[in-house]
Parts: sequence; C-alpha cells; structure tokens
Amino acid sequence: MKIQIFSDSLALPREIPQKVYYEETYSAKLSKDHIVAQYSKGAGTIKDLLDQTFYYKMFCPDIVILQSGIVDCSPRPFTQFEEHFFTLNLFA
Repeated sequence: MKIQIFSDSLALPREIPQKVYYEETYSAKLSKDHIVAQYSKGAGTIKDLLDQTFYYKMFCPDIVILQSGIVDCSPRPFTQFEEHFFTLNLFA
C-alpha cells in the first residue's frame, strides 16, 4: 500500500522539547510495511501543504494523511507577508 503524508512538524524527528528520533516517527513506523512518501514542514500551514500536493500527485497513493493544525490555530500579530518583510529589512 502507498501512503502519502503531508504534515507540519509533528511528523518530523526533533531534539526539543522531547527527543524523537526518525525511527520513532509515525512515518518511519508506517514505512516498515508500506511505501511512504512524506512532505513535512516545521510551522507549516494548510496552504504550505496544499502547495506541495501537486508535486506528489503522480505518486498515486492509496491513503493520504494530512496532519496539520496547531500552527494554523495560533494567533499571529502579523501576516506572513509582514513577517517576511520585517525579516528582509531587519537582517539586510
């Protein structure tokens, strides 16, 4: 079975706040018995994940896992465009 995963950072290995090795991620565990393609982005939004779906279309998965949420739910003082603008001008 072919499984496609689109996720924010929850599917990624990490050191902080709790150490999670790649072998402990759900994508690694699924890949033991299935063919898995994964796109994950730290602080990824639904739009970020949607923008990548077209690149994985020809994988033709049997199952698609879309895991996202907490980043989209958090309040933001500035839009992504404004944050990008500040970053360009503060560190230029």
